[in-house]
Amino acid sequence: MSRPCWTAWTGPGYVTRSPDPRDRRKSVVRPAPRAVRAVEEIFGPLARDGFRHVARCTTEQLELLLDFMRSSRELQERHLDRIRS
Repeated sequence: MSRPCWTAWTGPGYVTRSPDPRDRRKSVVRPAPRAVRAVEEIFGPLARDGFRHVARCTTEQLELLLDFMRSSRELQERHLDRIRS
């Protein structure tokens, strides 16, 4: 990643970057506490409601939903290939 890109993420405090303890050529990038709090604030309620919603479903309903999502993705990817060609 370029220096301006790192600055854009580390400057405002979204991520922290430190040397990899096992390989000095690498860096370890982690979300900063500020970013974790922001994500929890925005997506936490949605995730909790989603888990409650899924908990109401039977295994068979979840399997049907998963099958539908997989087949729909395959269908859309197939048509994306058609559109691009």
